[in-house]
Order: sequence, then structure tokens, then C-alpha cells
Amino acid sequence: MEANEAQELQEHAEHGAESKMRPVAFTMSLVAVLVALTTVLGHRTHTEAVLRQAKASDTWNEYQAKKNRAYDTTLVNDILSVVTIDDKDGAKKIAKGYSDHKEKWADD
Repeated sequence: MEANEAQELQEHAEHGAESKMRPVAFTMSLVAVLVALTTVLGHRTHTEAVLRQAKASDTWNEYQAKKNRAYDTTLVNDILSVVTIDDKDGAKKIAKGYSDHKEKWADD
């Protein structure tokens, strides 16, 4: 047997081993693609959840701000109704403004 023939036999043996590994390599590549898709979809779902939570938080903060303004307006209106002011027309004008705001925020 010549050296050239031995090298050919070795190449044929290696080629046979590669063909046996082909299904394994294909399966591994499919699994890698599925894992990548799952990861991307998981990140998208997580991002959507974070955005929904932020929107809910913004809505709650808006509600609290309106409630605080309504409470402050009611408080000022009550204080103005008790305090005596020399300028009666000015006091009535200020009290009317606060009453209007109070009604507006009560509707919201």
C-alpha cells in the first residue's frame, strides 16, 4: 500500500464521519434557532409588560395629582369662607374662582 492510497483511505473515513454528524449538526442548529426566537419573543413580552406598568403608573399619578389639587382647592375655599377680608368684592371674586376650580376637578 502506497502512502497516497493510505491518505485517500483516511480522507474517505473522515468524510464518512462527517456525513454521520450531519443530522446532529442540523438538529443543533434548529434548536439554536428556536432558542433565539424564544429569547426575542420573551424580550418583547417583557418590554410590553414594562410599558403597560409605566402607563398604569402614569394614570395613577395623574389621578393623585387631580385629587390633591381638588383637596387643596377645597381647603383654600374653606379657609376663605372663614377669614374676614376688608375687600369684600375681591374676596368674593377669589372665592368664586376657587369654587369654579373645585367644581371642575369634582367632575374629573
